[in-house]
Formats: sequence, structure tokens, C-alpha cells
Amino acid sequence: MMNEIVKARSILTPFFAGEDTDRSVYELKRQAIEHSLYGVDIDSSAVDITKLRFWLSLIVDEENIKTIRPLPNLDHRIMCGNSLVDEFEGVSLFDEGLLGEPEDDPEVLTAPIDARIKDLGGELHLILTGAKEGDSVRIRREIARLEKKRKEVLAGPRSTARQVTFDQAASLRINESRRKLRELKRYQRLFFNEQNRARKNEYRAAIEQLEWDLIEETLKEAGNTDACRNLALYRKNRAKPFFLWKLYFSEVFLRQNPGFDVVIANPPYVRQESIKEQKAYFKEHYRVYQGTADLYVYFVERGVNLLAAGGEFAYILPNKWMRANYGKPLRAWLKEQRIEEIVDFGDLPVFESATTYPCILRIGAGSPRERFDAVQVETLEYPDLTEYVKAHSYPVNQTYLDDEGWSLADEMTQALLLKIKGAGVPLGT
Repeated sequence: MMNEIVKARSILTPFFAGEDTDRSVYELKRQAIEHSLYGVDIDSSAVDITKLRFWLSLIVDEENIKTIRPLPNLDHRIMCGNSLVDEFEGVSLFDEGLLGEPEDDPEVLTAPIDARIKDLGGELHLILTGAKEGDSVRIRREIARLEKKRKEVLAGPRSTARQVTFDQAASLRINESRRKLRELKRYQRLFFNEQNRARKNEYRAAIEQLEWDLIEETLKEAGNTDACRNLALYRKNRAKPFFLWKLYFSEVFLRQNPGFDVVIANPPYVRQESIKEQKAYFKEHYRVYQGTADLYVYFVERGVNLLAAGGEFAYILPNKWMRANYGKPLRAWLKEQRIEEIVDFGDLPVFESATTYPCILRIGAGSPRERFDAVQVETLEYPDLTEYVKAHSYPVNQTYLDDEGWSLADEMTQALLLKIKGAGVPLGT
């Protein structure tokens, strides 16, 4: 995904000729990682490998080691947790109502301060690495002054009233929580580029405290003090039995078009026998639930629901859902979505180390349409999958698809099969 973003932005570089902007491959990659890419995995090793690959991709094309900025901190971009669960002991952990920004957002006022702090931070790094001469002490003082000013702006005027109504108290609590949410976003941005160990530890602690405060306030507001005490055991754990998308990635859901523009995944192929303890949760929270459904089924609903308007979803997952009984709720649910394309590899051994036969499922955020493109891949001996798909795709009429099982036949074959089914008499009882 990063390479696609960089490739697209590189094509536009000639249109920025003469502007004082760094559009090197390194800078475009760094911007993509900082502003566009997020990831979650329950396996901490997978998280570490992803971070390492990002870091290596940043420096692989660079020749002058003195001009390369230190690698960014990715702890709050690539995270560890159970991405299917956002509750703990049946209790919601984050009040999504806080995502509604107040009309007068103080963060708009701090944008110039943030930009100046970022510029000074870059200048300070060049001085400290010997790439530029300058007064590092003066710059540190100016950064400290600007950070103090920013805190004052975010804090806003304090209420001096001794008594407030219940509604006013609730409003004050909401505003305070929203202030903490904005502060959380600020610390996440600062943490991304910070290389000083002391400051990095300070920012990390502030982020963890703000996240915990927002969770704790939600639980206390609901009167769930027991859950609050039990949850404290997980506070320092890296891998948590939940993942709060709209808190940990709040900037994605606070923007004008909330949600992700693209959601891609290769969900885990875990059999239903291994997820017995989670089935009660899935039954309550997922429309695609079926008692014998494998784990990947729930990732489809989760991924589509994370999309922004106009967003695109693309998973590679087992094709068994199209025919298996446990896929019936998923098939019915998918007919309410905007299916763009299904590329079915049948029983071809796409993954040498696994006997799972995959398909690629693409869905757009929007209203369902009558037809979508399908491809039945008959060989793995192709030079380019994109070209193969273009050459072999055909339309499938969604209205002909039966919830009992999907056959990705072309429209003429679908109509014929439907006619035979309507006129024939089933054998046996």
C-alpha cells in the first residue's frame, strides 16, 4: 500500500516544480507512514515484523546517511490487539459520542503552532547531527515556549462557577473528554518523530495515561467500577483482548469523512472449534454470525464497517464461504453491500504451505449494485494477475445469487440454471 501511495504522488511531482517542498522518495514514504497507514494484529511478532519492514523501506534507497532523519516511532500506527472485539466483560470501553467535535475546535487555533514546532524540530535534528550549524539551546527554548503556549490554547477558559446544573456538569465532562482526545492526538504526532529518549518516554506515558483516562471515564459514567478494576490488569499488557479503533486511531474517525479509505487484509484462517469462548460475543455483535463459522467470516463485516464513504475493501480469504452452510449469513449480508469483484482461485494451491483455497473479495462503501465482476482463475501460470483478471472477468448478476450457495456463473448461465431449477423436480427428499 505504501508503494502505491508513493508511486501515485511521485507521478504528480512535476506539477510541484519550483515549490520549496521535499518530494524525495524517502519523504513521500515517511509521510505515507505518518499520515496514511495503520495496522492491527493480535500477534505481537507480526506487529514487530511490520514495523521492521516499514523502517527498512525508508532507508533502502538512501545513499547519504547523514541526511537521513531517525526512524519514526510506529507504536501508535502499527498496534497489537484483538481487532474484532471492542468490549471488556460485556462493557463498552469508549464513548463514541466523544468523536463529535465541538463547533469551536481549539486544535484549529494550534495548527500554526504545531507547524512551527515541527519545523524547529527538523532544524534541531540537523544541528545535532552536524548537518547544519546553529544554536540548539535557543531552538530548544523556543520549542518549550511554543509547547506551553499550545497547552494554554487547548486548555481554554476555565469555568469559575461554583454550582452547575446536571446538564452543565455532563457538558463539562464531555468537553473535558474531548480535550483529552485532542491532546491524545497531539502526543501521538509528537511521539512519531521524537528521538530523545526522555521525551519519548514522556510522550509514551502521556499517551497511555490519556487512553486509560478516556476508558476509565466511560466505565465510571456507566457505573461499571468492577470492570474498571479488572481491566487494570491489562493496562500494561502490550497485547490486549480488545482493540478500540475509534480511540486508538481517533484521527481517522474525527475527520470530515470518518473511517478508512482502504481496508486490506489476509484474515487468519482459524477453525471455529478454536474460538468457542468468543462465539457469544460474535453472536451478539456480528450479523454474519453462524455457530460453525470460521474466524475469517467476522473480519469481513468488521473491515467493511471501518470504511469511510467511498472507501474500498479488499481481502484475500478462503473461498469456502461461497458454498458452506456457515457462510449463509455472510452471503445474505454481502448482498446488501456494494460488491465490486470476486476473484476465485478454486482449488489452486496459491499458498504452498496451506491447504486453504482463497479468493479475493473487493467491496466498495456504498449502495449495492445489480452486477459485479467475477473471475474464475484456472491457472497460476500468469505473468501479471491484474492483466489476467482484466482479460477473464465477466459480470455476475447479484439477483440470481442464492443465499443457500453462490455459483459465480456468467449471467446467461445463471438465467439458464434458474430456469432449470424452477422447472425441475428435486431428486430425493
